[in-house]
Amino acid sequence: MNVLIIEPESKGHYIILYVKYLLKILLKLKHNVVFLTTKRSIHHTSFKSVFGNIKNVKYEFLDDLKPKNSEDLHLLLYQIKYFKLVKKKFKEINYKYKFNFVFLNSFDHFDKAISLFGSPFQNVDFGGIFVNIKFHFKEFNFGHNGRYVYVAKFLFKKLLKIKNLKFILNNDPFFLKFLKSENFFNYKKVVYLNEFREFNKTFKKSYARNKLGLPIKSKLVLVYGALKKSKGIEILIKLLIEKKLNKNIKVVLAGEQDRYIQILFNTPIYKNLILDKKIFVLKGFQDDYKEALIFSAVDIVWIGYDKSFPFVSGVLYQAVAMRLPIITCNHGLIGFTNKSFKLGPAVDVGNESEVIDSLNNLCKRNVVNHFLKRSKYFSSLISPKLFTKQIKNLLSNY
Repeated sequence: MNVLIIEPESKGHYIILYVKYLLKILLKLKHNVVFLTTKRSIHHTSFKSVFGNIKNVKYEFLDDLKPKNSEDLHLLLYQIKYFKLVKKKFKEINYKYKFNFVFLNSFDHFDKAISLFGSPFQNVDFGGIFVNIKFHFKEFNFGHNGRYVYVAKFLFKKLLKIKNLKFILNNDPFFLKFLKSENFFNYKKVVYLNEFREFNKTFKKSYARNKLGLPIKSKLVLVYGALKKSKGIEILIKLLIEKKLNKNIKVVLAGEQDRYIQILFNTPIYKNLILDKKIFVLKGFQDDYKEALIFSAVDIVWIGYDKSFPFVSGVLYQAVAMRLPIITCNHGLIGFTNKSFKLGPAVDVGNESEVIDSLNNLCKRNVVNHFLKRSKYFSSLISPKLFTKQIKNLLSNY
């Protein structure tokens, strides 16, 4: 079978996580794989991390587009331009490869354009991953549905009607429940995505801390991934100067910083906290090795998003895979998952005393052991074997 995998932005969790395992599955099954991405993506560390040692994949490249603007009209125009690029490129390369299936690593780059104009893949079947959908949120008290909820519903219904669309993988169980209750036509095309995480390497805490230049005896709280305002970083850092907080607690910030966080780190209070060694900053994208070092080094993982982010967090799964306690926000899908499986304190991030008490409690061994016992079952649900089985089943007819 000849398979095309498309991911325009080859960076961050998507490519490292899903593409890596997709490649493992498809290559093990002796399928021919072509990877289509943008030209700028090959220079990103994540691209090298995934493809550095893989020899049996062929590459095709799209012209680069300007980054997406957050305004709705600009987003739609971006999607239409991207749709046209992909359609043109597919026509060009399909003549050479004669694809049997197209896997979209992230639908959200042009889902609306596909809904409006149909499949860009001629008569070739396609499917893939589509997360962070929110037009159902209000039904479950997870937040706002967005400004154009009826348009979003209409476009998603059109998407499901496309004959050659075979499946959409989505990691929100409430979304699947909503589609069924609303009796969306072809709702069975939407399949629950078995989120998974694993670490191929782990290290002794003392070794990991020495390698990263972190203090050996402190209680380290990790904020990981794309560092941005919505992750509640300001709130957490502010607590480091509170007298009621355990003085042994330090914060490790690891990942790529957006512009807002870069400006924040240049303010006097942050510079002083870094000089006082209460904050430790590990800049940039972290490859598999560094990621394993970081999660081996820390004691607690912070997933304290504000209410602008009601979606699933991959870092939650990483923390559980490394058997680390977490402290999360109490809202959205993160709050729901944590409260359902009792993986750690779920707090009102804006309530300083509640956050301080929870952090202080997580410095106690008996409290940590309590949460780790409860997370044992959840860790069995995030095995890569489940994802592997799922992909094999979905592609079994090709």
